[in-house]
Amino acid sequence: MPDGSGVNIPAVLRFEWTTWRKRAAIGAASSLAVLLLAAFSFGPFVRSRVEKEAARRGVTVSVGKVRPGWFAVELGDVTVEPEGTKGVHAKFSAVTIDVGVTGAVRGIRASDAKLELEGDALAEMAAWRERHPSKSEGEGGSKTPVTLERAAVVWTKAFADEDASVDASGISLTRDDKGTHVACESVTVTRKRASVVLGASTGEIEAGKLKDAHITDARVALELDEASAAVSTDQKIAPEPPPPLQNGHKKGWKSAPEPFHPFIDMPNLHVLRAMIQNAGQRLAERAPDGLHIGLDALGVDLKRGKEKLELGPGKLVVERHGSELAIDFSAGTGQTPLMLHASMPLEAGDTTVSLGSGAVTLSMLGVRDGAFGFVDPARATITGKAQVTLDDAAKSLTFDANISASGVSIKNAKLADDTVRGLDVRVSARGVLDDAGAVRLDDAEAQLGALHLRTHGGIEQTSDHLSASLSLELPVAGCQSLLESFPAALFPHVAQARFRGTFGAKGYLSFDTRKIDDLVLKYDIDDLCRVTQAPEELKKDHFDGSFTYAIIDKDGKPADRDTGPGSDEWAPLDTISPLMQVAVLTTEDGAFFHHHGFNEWAIKASLVANIKAGRFVRGASTITMQLAKNLFLSREKTLSRKLEELILADYLERTFKKDEMMEIYLNIIEFGPDIYGVKNAAAHYFGRRPAELNLAECLFLSSLLPKPREYHKLYEKGELPQSWMVNIRQLMEIARKNGRISDKELEDAKTETIVFHKEDAPPPVPRAPVTGSHFTGDDAWEAN
Repeated sequence: MPDGSGVNIPAVLRFEWTTWRKRAAIGAASSLAVLLLAAFSFGPFVRSRVEKEAARRGVTVSVGKVRPGWFAVELGDVTVEPEGTKGVHAKFSAVTIDVGVTGAVRGIRASDAKLELEGDALAEMAAWRERHPSKSEGEGGSKTPVTLERAAVVWTKAFADEDASVDASGISLTRDDKGTHVACESVTVTRKRASVVLGASTGEIEAGKLKDAHITDARVALELDEASAAVSTDQKIAPEPPPPLQNGHKKGWKSAPEPFHPFIDMPNLHVLRAMIQNAGQRLAERAPDGLHIGLDALGVDLKRGKEKLELGPGKLVVERHGSELAIDFSAGTGQTPLMLHASMPLEAGDTTVSLGSGAVTLSMLGVRDGAFGFVDPARATITGKAQVTLDDAAKSLTFDANISASGVSIKNAKLADDTVRGLDVRVSARGVLDDAGAVRLDDAEAQLGALHLRTHGGIEQTSDHLSASLSLELPVAGCQSLLESFPAALFPHVAQARFRGTFGAKGYLSFDTRKIDDLVLKYDIDDLCRVTQAPEELKKDHFDGSFTYAIIDKDGKPADRDTGPGSDEWAPLDTISPLMQVAVLTTEDGAFFHHHGFNEWAIKASLVANIKAGRFVRGASTITMQLAKNLFLSREKTLSRKLEELILADYLERTFKKDEMMEIYLNIIEFGPDIYGVKNAAAHYFGRRPAELNLAECLFLSSLLPKPREYHKLYEKGELPQSWMVNIRQLMEIARKNGRISDKELEDAKTETIVFHKEDAPPPVPRAPVTGSHFTGDDAWEAN
């Protein structure tokens, strides 16, 4: 319908409406196209921008997901790798970049990150930083705020060590203009048989350097080597084992030394100083003056097999004061805890470590009852002081220590059968270690009650030799006081004895492994000890008739055996071939009729042999000491048994005549499995009486004594190997050179052979009792 102007209004409206719809449709389509274009170009644009910015900083970044937010960009599945590194790789589940109206970055937030490191990542990162200096300063000189939550670090082959690793979890980080704050829930560092576990930790970093840190607790675990298992007595022997000539060697006999290996790992002072300087330089670069690191509770766990010793907790503080790094550790409670202080120069200067302690009980240090054999740790106290100083030039390491322990109780199978209670020990030492490996002992002393052992001298060890020159002194003290200085568990058989008199000793030892056969050993023993009251089982008349002594039965179990004069197994000395004494004097103890229980030449020869071999291969046990061990003591190898063996050997020498000891010795010594005494041995091996034994047979029996059960396999084979017979002939020659037999006896013996007798075989034709060389009773032998 037209209006007054002649215009058709409805038609116009329809046209305008149609035109507007077209324009709206075109506009909507255009807007949608713009939005779609923006949406599709936003991700690539952000990735390109991130990658360019990262490349400018020397970092390769890969972004998986991009999503716009309110004045923010959200990134997902982000990986980061510093350029030129192989062992540094980081993954972030989510990263949010906050931006302002102008597009400037106002902050970065990341979560659920994992940093993977491998090898010497720290060195790689240090080299990367040199190539790409830090550009952390933002506009106006401020730093871009960064927040990191729920991060973890996994570092394998840490520090380029195949066996080292680091695992950290619960890491959070915040950085702003004031600095960087780091927190971590736990960190575990492992390397071979050692580990360190850190509890909740916090730290403050300023200008790229650690300024302050606090750790709630830490535990260090070290797994120690177990003692090597004892060798079974039933192990197989070589097809033709040579008999041990041990004490049968003529004086002057020498053997070639084995290649030298250092006995003790001496520290290389120059390497130690270089390590300190290197650590100092790194700390100086990363730790500003005023650094403070506090550890509330540090503990140490020592493991050896199933045994575990827990120490701690103690408090640790590390601080930097100018060019010095100070480390302080304290453990225990009360007014006088154990204190350890170390002063390490960051540049030049001496390095000093000092220890001081009041009366601190082992339980205060965290030692639990039963750990590593410690008993009643609450009753054991330690006190003392010590200081070690390494000079700046690494020319010398001086030491001065004085440590005491009292009331210590230990249960250890290598020490004694029973718990050793109430040990009171003081040890002091003062001297210098130089950079050539020489140690000068200005003064060293060990004190156990009335027993004082003092020494001074020098020890030098290099890669090709070890030399020593030491003087030792045991000041004169009362014999009873000396005995009472030791816990009763160390002397169960003589603890009830009473002594009078005094005892003292002086000695000198000098050797050089490059000419070890020239070893010098001198000692002077002032032994005036006398037993005034002995337990019944030690008295001389106890052995006039039947008596009991400890043995190991054929099954290897401890047992008791009855013997003694008048018993079926006993052979009086005058019914034993005198050549049996020649044999044991040749193979076991050539000076038996001349010494008073201890053979100075055998001790020296033992030292030479053991130093040559670099391990224990030869003892210096005399017949008297063997008799003391077999007659009174158990077969367990303990320090207690060895100490009692020395005392009882002296007692035997003062109580019995030599021929009386020889008679008992030949009647109780072991010659094979459950074969005790020469009477049983003569019957078992040869089907003969002791009086019938010739020199070859006697030397064969004496050559069994070091390992009677093992060497019994020779008899089981039924025939003696030719190599063993050759060595028996050598022993005959030694017996003649030492004046034990005559020329005629030697010539006769060379025709003798060893023929074993089997139990089911007829007995051999009896021989006439052997007569020949024998002890005359005045410390001399008479050759036939």
